[in-house]
Amino acid sequence: MSKNIELLQEIIDLINKKNFILAKDNLIKFDHKKDYHYFNILGFVHQELGEFDEAEKNYIYSSELNKDFLEAKFNLGCLFLKKNFFLEAEKIFLELISKNNNDYLSYYNLGLINFDIKKYNLALDYFKKSSDIQINFYSAYHQIALTYEKLGNINEAIKNYNIAISLNTEKLNISWNNLGAIYLKLKILLQFIVELKKYIN
Repeated sequence: MSKNIELLQEIIDLINKKNFILAKDNLIKFDHKKDYHYFNILGFVHQELGEFDEAEKNYIYSSELNKDFLEAKFNLGCLFLKKNFFLEAEKIFLELISKNNNDYLSYYNLGLINFDIKKYNLALDYFKKSSDIQINFYSAYHQIALTYEKLGNINEAIKNYNIAISLNTEKLNISWNNLGAIYLKLKILLQFIVELKKYIN
């Protein structure tokens, strides 16, 4: 048993270091005995290696071994989202929020699905629900801003990009870039109006 625990810790360390090939090799040595955690981890490693079919099989098997283990089901939903299987992903995330109304990541992913299929108002509702539950969730505010931008509500887009920037502990530039692009467009529009007035006069 102790050998298994040591090997599991080694596998987790390799995953954290994004050394998925070696993690996969070590998982093969693992004495899993139909352990649902094992198949969930194996599925994640396959996914990170781009082996999506194997990832799907392992997530499903993990869920079958333990119907109450929601992490494997969530991972399967994320895999479907990554593959643009929107209906399959949506079904899983709706099931997850029916079991846990505070599952902010499933609400967020439902927002991503609806954003991708251009249902922006519904996407906005899901992103807002996610941010209501997890008030410091940078990605949700960024997506709220992006969705408002798609809907043509520039004031709300600017407001939420600024919130996202204030929460951005990882110092990602994407919210800054999007906000800068809005200000640039507004500046160009303002300059156009000034020139148009000169022309009319």
